Amino acid sequence: MAWLWAGVHEDYRRRGLGTELFTRGEEHLRAHGVRKLESFAVEGSGGDVFIASRGYRQTRTELKQTLELDGVDLGAVDDHIARKAAEGFRLAPMQELRDRPRDVHAVYAAGAADIPADDPEDDVPFEDWEAQDLRNPEFSWPGSFVVLHEDRPVSLAFLLVNSEANVGSNEMTGTLPEFRGRGLARLAKLAAIRWAAGNGLRTIYTGNDSENAPMLALNRSLGYEVHWKRLFFAKDAG
Repeated sequence: MAWLWAGVHEDYRRRGLGTELFTRGEEHLRAHGVRKLESFAVEGSGGDVFIASRGYRQTRTELKQTLELDGVDLGAVDDHIARKAAEGFRLAPMQELRDRPRDVHAVYAAGAADIPADDPEDDVPFEDWEAQDLRNPEFSWPGSFVVLHEDRPVSLAFLLVNSEANVGSNEMTGTLPEFRGRGLARLAKLAAIRWAAGNGLRTIYTGNDSENAPMLALNRSLGYEVHWKRLFFAKDAG
């Protein structure tokens, strides 16, 4: 399987450039034994129609959402923290767990495995995760939070921060299966939102598959709004 995408400046469209790029890209990938091609486009951009015209079928929809932090209501955060503390759960910023990455990885991997996708991430190698997430220069150690139960990480909400633009993005929110349905993802995400609002960020961005009903419901309840959709496509390389 391989991804293929092409972009053409609006001043140069409808001259066959996108078609030529896609044709050459597909030929290159077939020559290397790729059997499945995938691509994506923003809904209504014209790219979705172009990709479909090349025989790709739409497979999934990702809802891109934003949370504007100016005036966001965080009045219930302390009450939620207190309720969960009474149940034996404790919040900790990721900077407190720098020396326990494998424990945190177990939560991340469990969450990733259940995200609706054409190619589910049911195996997230620790080394890849550590390099791509924890070593990401935008990963916020103080703004990403983990929920612990008897000192065991059971839920998390990771935050990436673009300090120049004063915006953030939710990289992952997830909970171990046996602890779901107890408001722990809400707890971790609320902590990340409060940190972001208190540290000068203006907006938090996120994206979820349209079939990820639990996370979409959580985001709606926290004030996130859908602003655009990214469509995913696939076809056999033939």
